[in-house]
Amino acid sequence: MPYLIPFLIIVLVLFVAVILFRTFTFGDAQQKFEPLQVFAPNPDRVAERLSKVIQCQTIAFDETTPVEPQKLKELRSVLEKNFPHLHKTCEKQLINDGSLLFTWKGKNEALDPILFAGHQDVVPVDGQDLTKWTHAPFDGTIADGYLWGRGALDMKNQVVAVLESVERLIESGFQPNRTVYLALGHDEEIGGTRGAAKIVEWLKHNNIRLEAVIDEGGMIISGLLPGIDTPFATVGIAEKGMATINLQLEMAPGHSSAPPHHTAIGIMAQAITKLENHPMPAEPEIMLPLMRAVGKSLPFVLRMAFANLWLFKGLVINTLRKNPQGDAAIRTTTAVTLIKGGIKDNILPPNANATVNFRIKPGECLADILQHIRDTIQDERIQLVPNEDILWDASPVSDTESTPYAVLKETIQKVFDNVPVASQIFPAATDSRYYYAVCKNVYRFMPLHISKDAMKGIHGIDERISVEALEKMVQFFGALIQAYDGMRNKS
Repeated sequence: MPYLIPFLIIVLVLFVAVILFRTFTFGDAQQKFEPLQVFAPNPDRVAERLSKVIQCQTIAFDETTPVEPQKLKELRSVLEKNFPHLHKTCEKQLINDGSLLFTWKGKNEALDPILFAGHQDVVPVDGQDLTKWTHAPFDGTIADGYLWGRGALDMKNQVVAVLESVERLIESGFQPNRTVYLALGHDEEIGGTRGAAKIVEWLKHNNIRLEAVIDEGGMIISGLLPGIDTPFATVGIAEKGMATINLQLEMAPGHSSAPPHHTAIGIMAQAITKLENHPMPAEPEIMLPLMRAVGKSLPFVLRMAFANLWLFKGLVINTLRKNPQGDAAIRTTTAVTLIKGGIKDNILPPNANATVNFRIKPGECLADILQHIRDTIQDERIQLVPNEDILWDASPVSDTESTPYAVLKETIQKVFDNVPVASQIFPAATDSRYYYAVCKNVYRFMPLHISKDAMKGIHGIDERISVEALEKMVQFFGALIQAYDGMRNKS
């Protein structure tokens, strides 16, 4: 017994020592690079071109109301006028009457091509919100150092930045060794089945394998996650899948003067509450690449928690649960988006229906979601009906040890002052998922330093991008095209 207390003290000291050692050694060493600037700044030119592109109202409302063909034709005319060298040098193909595929032929056919993906369509603007915009959403106004309008962030900015970078490279006399494709879908906002999917079909038909694909995705952000104020860049190496499940309940109607304890609406409300209070399992390990990238600048407590997930996993989950972005990063999310029920105030509702949207993390599938719903609501009266039109698994996960990823990461650091770079599972859907059929190195990155508040403009009010940031995007893509062109070995 006299030896027990010293023994416990030794164990406690060793326990604390392990925690502290793991904490202080947590974090990846970041290689430093000299700053890189490919082009002399020409921000006014690129801003004017994006302004004209935004004025083309290529709105995709829903699957039954895609972009008007005339609006796409108008946009093609604007692109041809504003990027004359690109159109003269690159072969242009119209895919499925809406999407564009530019081929910038390389001198060395032994090198697999690189493809830069984007989309021409944008989401609509709610008519009731028009008066809330500082500048009209389709005027493409340039004011106060910003370019304002729908598509300024999602993602006509990236489309124009890529085209502008190619335009300037051609003007400078650059000729690629490796073929470069510029693929611009026209229905990404409503699924991509008419656009990117058809472009991939064309690539497959022509036996074209790609060395890498770059599409929209992660950005350079700060203040988005609690405790992380240091700017960091995220590259999406996979994206979540999607499933929309309709919960349907039917009951006998009757007079509201003699109701049961719970009407169909009440029963459905209970099911919804259970689903919201019991989300699908969390996996904080998903965030370890990000946390290691910024580990040296993390607050001590957060650094200690992620360095010792074996001990603090529950604490990390509960902390991230309070932040929508953090919570979405570590689990398949559950969002109740529609509810219907009842026909009159004095009639017991004969039915109640709820629509729940899930964003599926890699490693889970529709069967997992359906089982989770059944186990959670525990009510056989409610039928589960998946929407077959909104259903796909998470994408494959791209390799972070590949040469294309290393080149992308290095270019980000060279152009953006050695910002830490980390991989992530991108929470939203993009056209990227289609390209795995012809490429294993698919990466999602938008070279844009953006604040948490500015991100609200994506699909929101006052969408805008600073003219300075837009020019930086052009410089980045110019650097990346040349860096990929210098890659000689296949990954």
